[in-house]
Amino acid sequence: MRILLIEDDEALRAVLLPVLEEAGFGCDEAADGTCGLELLLHNPYDVAVVDRMLPGMDGLAVMRAARKRGVTTPVLMLTALDRVGDRVEGLDAGADDYLTKPFDNRELIARLRALGRRPADTLESGSLRRGDLSLDTAALTLAGPAGTARLSKNENALLEALLRRAGQLVSREALGDYKTSALIDKLYAGSAKDLVAALVERSQLSAQDLEDLRTILYPEEEGHG
Repeated sequence: MRILLIEDDEALRAVLLPVLEEAGFGCDEAADGTCGLELLLHNPYDVAVVDRMLPGMDGLAVMRAARKRGVTTPVLMLTALDRVGDRVEGLDAGADDYLTKPFDNRELIARLRALGRRPADTLESGSLRRGDLSLDTAALTLAGPAGTARLSKNENALLEALLRRAGQLVSREALGDYKTSALIDKLYAGSAKDLVAALVERSQLSAQDLEDLRTILYPEEEGHG
C-alpha cells in the first residue's frame, strides 16, 4: 500500500514514517496542506493521512478541495480535537475515518489497513478517479492531464463498469446490463489498446493518457504493445 502523510509536526512525522514503513507501507510526506493537496491530486495513493490543523490550508480545506477535484482516495484524519462536532465536521468535509491524538500506532496501522481494503467509491458529484484519469458519469466525460473526452452514454456506462473493476477479470455476462453490445464485441474480440482508442478517439487526450487508461484497465498487458 502507498500512503500519503500530511502532517506539519516534524517530530510526529519522524516517529510515524518508520512505523509505516515497518508495517509494509510506502510513504510520501508533506508538511503543509498546499503541498499535500498537490501530491494528493497528482499521485495515486491507497490511503491518505491528513492532520486537521495544518499551516496555510488546513486539513478540512485539503479534503474539500480534493473531493471537489474528484479524488476518491480514502482519508484518515488526525486531530487533537475530540468533540463530536469536530469529528462530524471532518467526516462531512470528506474524511473516511477519524483518529484523535494521542493514539496507539497499532490502531493507526489497523485503521489504514481497513481503509485500504475498501473499494474506491464514486463521489456524489459522479466522478470516478483512477490515477490521473477521472470519469464524470454525470457529464459523460473522461478527463486526463492533456484534455477531456466526450463520451456517449454507452461508452460512459462501459468505462464506469470497467474502472470500478480495474485490474480484475470481468466476464461478458457482468457487463450485460449496460446494453453496450457493439462495444462489448470490440472488448472481447480485439485488444485492450484498440478498445480504449475507440472509446476516446474523438477526444483531446494524449497518447500517454490512452496508455495510462489501457494500463489501468488491463494491467496484465503492461509492457506489451
